[in-house]
Amino acid sequence: MFKAFAKNFKMAKYVMKLCPVYVVCSIIYIIAAVINAVVPVFLIRLATQMFTDGNTQISEILLLMGVYLIIVIVMSGIGLFYNGWLSQRYRVIFQYSIQYQMFNKSRDVDYADFDNPEFYASYNRALNDGSWRGFNIYNSLVNFVRTVVTIIAMGVVIVLSDYILLIIAAVSAVSTVLIRMIINKMNYNVWKKNQENYRMTWYINRVFYQQKYAAELKSTPVNDILIDEVKKHNKIINKASMKNDAFVGVLNSIISFIQVVLKEGGIYIYLAYCLLSGNMLLAVFTSMITASLSFTDTFTNMLQIFVQIQEDALYTADFLSYMEYKPKVEHSGKVSINGAFEKLEIKNVTFAYPSNEYNSLVDVDLTIKKGDKLAIVGLNGAGKTTLIKLLLKFYNPTKGEIFYNNQSYLDLKENEIRKEFSIIFQDFQIYSTSIAENVLMRECKNEEDEKLVLDCLDKVGLKDKILDFDEGINTLVTRELADSGAVFSGGEKQRLVIARVFASNSAIYILDEPTASLDPLAEAQINSLIMEKANDKTIIVIAHRLSTVVDADRIILIEDGRIIEDGTHEQLMLLNGKYCTMFTVQAAMYKDFSEIEIEEYKETIHKQSIDERRSERRRGLLRGRWW
Repeated sequence: MFKAFAKNFKMAKYVMKLCPVYVVCSIIYIIAAVINAVVPVFLIRLATQMFTDGNTQISEILLLMGVYLIIVIVMSGIGLFYNGWLSQRYRVIFQYSIQYQMFNKSRDVDYADFDNPEFYASYNRALNDGSWRGFNIYNSLVNFVRTVVTIIAMGVVIVLSDYILLIIAAVSAVSTVLIRMIINKMNYNVWKKNQENYRMTWYINRVFYQQKYAAELKSTPVNDILIDEVKKHNKIINKASMKNDAFVGVLNSIISFIQVVLKEGGIYIYLAYCLLSGNMLLAVFTSMITASLSFTDTFTNMLQIFVQIQEDALYTADFLSYMEYKPKVEHSGKVSINGAFEKLEIKNVTFAYPSNEYNSLVDVDLTIKKGDKLAIVGLNGAGKTTLIKLLLKFYNPTKGEIFYNNQSYLDLKENEIRKEFSIIFQDFQIYSTSIAENVLMRECKNEEDEKLVLDCLDKVGLKDKILDFDEGINTLVTRELADSGAVFSGGEKQRLVIARVFASNSAIYILDEPTASLDPLAEAQINSLIMEKANDKTIIVIAHRLSTVVDADRIILIEDGRIIEDGTHEQLMLLNGKYCTMFTVQAAMYKDFSEIEIEEYKETIHKQSIDERRSERRRGLLRGRWW
């Protein structure tokens, strides 16, 4: 019980912090509620006594009833204003405010935890429930305090008249609430047991309403698979719910029986007996009917709130765990970067993901200097993207260390490290904001920003198309939020995100297969453009299509987490190793070479010296060979 209140009070503190005026209004509401419950009991007793006395003027009784009505109307009005307009108004204020805090908090979550299914499920529950449940919990605590104070006041009034009435009312209320506790626990267990099934149905629901899935849903039978999945999981949910609902129905019937027989029947019968036996005056009888029924209802309400508080505590654990989350990587660095970028050093780095037993990177040694154009190649799962995640300090190495200008990554502030990089991830995202904001990845504030956006769009060949839109660079991307939103092809989306790189002022560009959706000719143009327009930048390119990296200053081939080949394109071709094989095989895919021609091409490469190859590149012969 104490733990439940402690959790809920922690949750309620967010309301107290974000809505202090509402807290003051809550205190007024509690006082008004107690007055509204207790004062009428005394006024009814006094009015009945005055009426039966026979010496009281009608005007005096009417005046008393008028006072009664004024008190009830004013106090009830305060309650209606609080629960109606005021509560709804501050609910919205709290939801907005807590959402901002939760969204900002997400920056503190370690990247590794997003790969943890258990954490991710809790994280989703926190985001879904946190924005509204906290306010409900605060109101539950306010109502709990209100009912407790009212019960104490009403209990004193009843005990002074007849303590047996208090026992009857308490037994009725406690019995009802104990059964409701069982019902709530059962409902929670069913919900928790079926959470994975609910998640699957929610996921499939998103698939059917998001535009990006529409083409495949219409052109393939995959929708049949998804519908079958929904049916399967709904069947599991319904089976568990039907069994639970049947038992809950029986328990609700018992509650109704207790309410009718014990609460109302018991109180009325006992009071009638006291009156008829001469043990109770009529004035006391009328006031005790009001007091006893009010006490029972309030006591039942208090215990139900008590149950609600315990139930809320079950759900608040996710939110509190999220808001009190302490990252291991984020904010671990305390030192600022000293000076402009000069070099990155990766020394004997080995890394394994938290959930994996095997190493994704093994003894990686690599130095990247200012202005270098480095290409990282290898098969899927070789460790290329993992290396990039370490450079962005999403993870810390399992062994070894990374240095930025001779400063250890472990010491450096994460946000400062990431500001040095402009990166296009392989699974990049386009947001339902304006084109300008998608390029800048921030608010477009002035004409200088607009000029920068147009210049970057021009570099990637999208300027003319976007200027044809009625709202130009202020056009929303996607039609999820507006019918007039811009819809781009896969290649155009990739050009749009490449424009982000040009719009940044970072020292290091990381391109994780940025041109995978482009045709070979467009890919050649974009890569040449990046190299040309960013010749003063350090560029790290991850690529599968090896023809895109032949102009890199240095190419490293990663296999099973290890760097197995390292050199220029010419050096690796002369090495006649893995890279040479991959390159020539890809060449055959993009050009109709016979096996004899491929072998002749490889032999020619090995006969040429490195100097001759570089001379050939300078003459532009190789630059025209984009496969």
